[in-house]
Amino acid sequence: MHLDILDEYVEKIKIDVVARKFYMYGSDGSEIEIPCDADQFMNMLVVARDWTDQADVEVEYAGH
Repeated sequence: MHLDILDEYVEKIKIDVVARKFYMYGSDGSEIEIPCDADQFMNMLVVARDWTDQADVEVEYAGH
């Protein structure tokens, strides 16, 4: 099996503040849910904000 991930990218990140989860949506229609504890969530939030500031990625906040 050959996987060509070079043409796939993250189109959208949904950040659920209350549930402390991140949902990443790929250009190929894939979806990944990333549950976090409190420390992990804060670290991921910093990384996600820095990364999305530099990339053309839609960010949606939920749970507030």
